[in-house]
Amino acid sequence: MTAIPFTIGRWTFPSKAAFIARCRAILHGGDIDTEIRGTDAELVEMVFWLRADKLKVCGSRQVVAYHRRKHPSYPTPCFHAELDDGTMLDFSFRKVLRP
Repeated sequence: MTAIPFTIGRWTFPSKAAFIARCRAILHGGDIDTEIRGTDAELVEMVFWLRADKLKVCGSRQVVAYHRRKHPSYPTPCFHAELDDGTMLDFSFRKVLRP
């Protein structure tokens, strides 16, 4: 079976599995409670912008940084958006893969 390319923003991955692997590499590529920077942050931002539910929660607040932190309910790392009022909003990259 041939993999179907997956595009998010300016990035095209050979498959959804490759996208998942890249997101996992970002989550595990640095210490917990650290800011994600550079092109990794650009990809994480694209993921965030595809999460309409999270954008609604933001309201008029702006994202000032992206972080890797522990999930609030599980012992796993996840992405967090730091908002301009200091709020940390967790979000999953896997939900952008769901129809």
